[in-house]
Amino acid sequence: MPQTPPREPLGSRSEPVSQRMEREVGSAKEAASMAGRDLKQGATDLANDVREKAADAAEEQKDSLNSLVRDISQAVSAAADELGARNQSAAAHYANAIGSGLAQFSGTLENKSVDGMIADVSRFAREHPAAYIGGSLLIGMALARFAVASPPQSSPETSAPAEPRGHAGAQGPLAGPPDASSTAPPAPTPSNEVIR
Repeated sequence: MPQTPPREPLGSRSEPVSQRMEREVGSAKEAASMAGRDLKQGATDLANDVREKAADAAEEQKDSLNSLVRDISQAVSAAADELGARNQSAAAHYANAIGSGLAQFSGTLENKSVDGMIADVSRFAREHPAAYIGGSLLIGMALARFAVASPPQSSPETSAPAEPRGHAGAQGPLAGPPDASSTAPPAPTPSNEVIR
């Protein structure tokens, strides 16, 4: 029967177990710390990229808005000149004031950064909260009216023409007169009811 070498006690190896465990724990901590630093740096880089892209998009929108405001300013100024030529001096004066105000706003848009404009709006909101809220409401209502007045965007799949008001079969105060294609009798109204 072959003899097996005697077992060494756990603590008798060249490196004690506790030292080996400490070394492994230290190595794991270092690896976790490096992974954490890498993750933090990656998140910072990603946030910076997103911030740069948002700033670029905001600058493009600002330039687009500036172009639109400049065009509207020129149109209003031309209308003011036309009104002045037609001896409509009061209307020409107001249109001229609106046109120059828009031109001034266009210059402000052109010369300020997006961050500067945000700082200006924030300062105005702190100094004049009632005017800021009122202006926000007016702008919101104007945008809502504009959105409602704009023609709906139709896709090729849904390009069927919308029925105009007063279409056949409509009822109510905006309904048009019934036409030959309408099979439903008109709704009773006080004027066509028989009084007995």
